[in-house]
Amino acid sequence: MKRIFLASAKDESVDKVAEWKAEVEAAIPGVTVVDGLTDWQQNFSRCGGWNGWADDVATGRDLYGRPRYDAILCPRESVGKATMQIVQAALGVGKPVLLGGAHGAQRVIGVVQSDPTSWKSGWELVVSDGPSA
Repeated sequence: MKRIFLASAKDESVDKVAEWKAEVEAAIPGVTVVDGLTDWQQNFSRCGGWNGWADDVATGRDLYGRPRYDAILCPRESVGKATMQIVQAALGVGKPVLLGGAHGAQRVIGVVQSDPTSWKSGWELVVSDGPSA
């Protein structure tokens, strides 16, 4: 079973996150989508802080040595510091990072800072000019 991390903002509306999860799970049979807040609530304290948690989402493995997540899905182009760290770490190990949702996605190839004063939305995802996923 494939697991996708939905990089939703911690303060995103519960209804919107549920909508995104349902759309992706309906579009991709057999996939499990875990939203950012759920993973944060379950794993943040074990990881020792934001940096450890971001690295665990991007590169962590389960008890059997399998990656915790097979891909990272970002529903918005503007992201906060934690999502930026997750994206950078995932790209660093060759894990797919996508921008979009159930109705099409673009492959993310990087992230750049757009507003140095905002830790909640101060980075923009850079997408490939190639075909979308």
